[in-house]
Amino acid sequence: MPANPAKHIGERYQQEQLAGVAEDRGRVIAIHASITVKAGTYQDCIETEDTTPLEPAVRERKLYCRGVGLVRERESDNTSSELVEVKRRAGSERRPRRLREP
Repeated sequence: MPANPAKHIGERYQQEQLAGVAEDRGRVIAIHASITVKAGTYQDCIETEDTTPLEPAVRERKLYCRGVGLVRERESDNTSSELVEVKRRAGSERRPRRLREP
């Protein structure tokens, strides 16, 4: 994923490149997505779509949220996984910040 996703919404980027083995690509779809999962409600998350020419029918949608990382992953066959719990060390705090707009 680009270091500043806000400047690259809709652009494709490579994740892996080994011809015929790993040719994963991603695209930032949104930077202010919201989601509620068992672990909580998160705002200003980054939503991506991952594809590969090796499996053209497969698409993965992922939501990454500040302070926790990957919160939900959903594949085109409607299988999914999502965050169910966050454990924090004593003294650590979640300090959400907004991404800078392009």
